[in-house]
Amino acid sequence: MGKAKEKKIARTIRRNWKDWVFYAVIVCIPVVQFCIMYLGVNFNSLIMSFQTYDVNTGVFSWNGFHNYIDFFEMLGTDRLWLTMLGNSTIAFLVAQFITKTLAIFFSYYMFKKYFGYKVLRIILFIPSIISTLVTVVVFARFVDGALPALFGMERGGLSNPDTTFFYILFYNVWIAFGPSLLVYSSAMNDVPPAVTEAAKLDGCGSFREFWNIIFPNIWSTYVVFTVATLATYFGNNLNLYSFYGPNADTKLYTFGYWLFRETELNKATMDNYPFLSAVGVCFTMILVPIVMLIRKCMLKFGPRPD
Repeated sequence: MGKAKEKKIARTIRRNWKDWVFYAVIVCIPVVQFCIMYLGVNFNSLIMSFQTYDVNTGVFSWNGFHNYIDFFEMLGTDRLWLTMLGNSTIAFLVAQFITKTLAIFFSYYMFKKYFGYKVLRIILFIPSIISTLVTVVVFARFVDGALPALFGMERGGLSNPDTTFFYILFYNVWIAFGPSLLVYSSAMNDVPPAVTEAAKLDGCGSFREFWNIIFPNIWSTYVVFTVATLATYFGNNLNLYSFYGPNADTKLYTFGYWLFRETELNKATMDNYPFLSAVGVCFTMILVPIVMLIRKCMLKFGPRPD
């Protein structure tokens, strides 16, 4: 009995050891990638923000806080920052209160399996699985080609400086439906059917069912999307680079587009990378406490399923 038990323990140890080896092999790849592509890149950006780069010698040297000083001086003198602040704020508000509201509405429509929900799901999800460049070309041709020809307009919405930003926002609302629909629909499907059936027997209408049952149950998902949207406040470029490359009108600039444009234009020499790193660090220091505070408040004061 003793030897049999020892053999059984040995087999268990060997099996567990193989399982741990397999687990380590599978997990080590994303862990290494996270360490290099996230921790390493961000640590390098932090160090670079205190340096300057000599294009002639290709050497980084210590520069103290000069990049941060230049950033704050630019804030007070360059009016472009006010434009980017306004556009980025509008982009956030549209994403938060228009895109998410419409996504939740259509998700609930599909959750209830109303008429045509399958076709609607396909139509709304298609833009998210097509290349951005393709959807940009199709959207631009439709807005500046088909619509003016159909309604006898002199110029398209993207060609008109007074309406360009509106159509850019509309495009971003349109292509953002897919992922939101997928996640919100999954969250709604996790609501126990017994709860909705009991509410129906009690005479609960669709609006009350959504407001008192469905929405509280998907509140945690809504918080995640809100935090993610706010976290990309300084990184949202509204796909302007796909529309205009580096030549977008300054009236359309957001913080994300400006950062991406400057990084792309300086990639050959890296001359401005230390300054851009300092800007990124400042943006992070501004945004992190705001995101954490809003997340905490939403989880504490938001509706609860019970």
